[in-house]
Amino acid sequence: MAPSEESTRSIEEVIRARCKDGLWDDVVRRAALKPTDFRPKPADLSLEKSDKGLGDEYAAAFETNARTSEEMPRTPLSSVLGSKGADAVAKAHEEARALLAKLDSRLDPLFSFHYAPPPAKREAPAVSLEEKVPTALAASSTLAPEEVYGRKRSDKALADRAELSQGERKALRSKKKRAFFSSMQAASQAPGGLAGSKRQRVADARKAAQGAGAADGASFKL
Repeated sequence: MAPSEESTRSIEEVIRARCKDGLWDDVVRRAALKPTDFRPKPADLSLEKSDKGLGDEYAAAFETNARTSEEMPRTPLSSVLGSKGADAVAKAHEEARALLAKLDSRLDPLFSFHYAPPPAKREAPAVSLEEKVPTALAASSTLAPEEVYGRKRSDKALADRAELSQGERKALRSKKKRAFFSSMQAASQAPGGLAGSKRQRVADARKAAQGAGAADGASFKL
């Protein structure tokens, strides 16, 4: 039947009449709902002041727990001060959640092209990952500074000449003299070592001696 003006007017009249008479199509409940077991039970609170002190309450709770622990095995969730562990309903809920998670992990590959992995577990141990180094990295950049540059024998190499003692200055002068004379001897023994002027040989010896002194962090002028 196609909607027309007369049919629409008749429907509106029926609606107005039912609203005036209070005729509603409410669903009548056939059976009363039973209280469910999984809802938390209200705690029994007493507003009366106790005649015992807090220490007496703890002592009584300790004696009660000690007596019950001797009669039956102690659960891991029980404690000394009377706190009870998880009841049967909570344990059943945990088992149901575990079964549901296991079922979801099996059904996900069947209902989707992209597999959704299970959520991460709480309090899982941390995974130790190795440090990744680029393949095009130079070997010298991965070394410590003392591995690239030679380590000084002591901290005195970094000290100024004025900070050295008399014995240390004397040892430094003797070291430079030995370096100077050894370079002069090597130049004279080398083939063609006598070639060139004496001034040139002395200049080369001075450079060798200054290089030896620079390695120790101090300068000395002969």
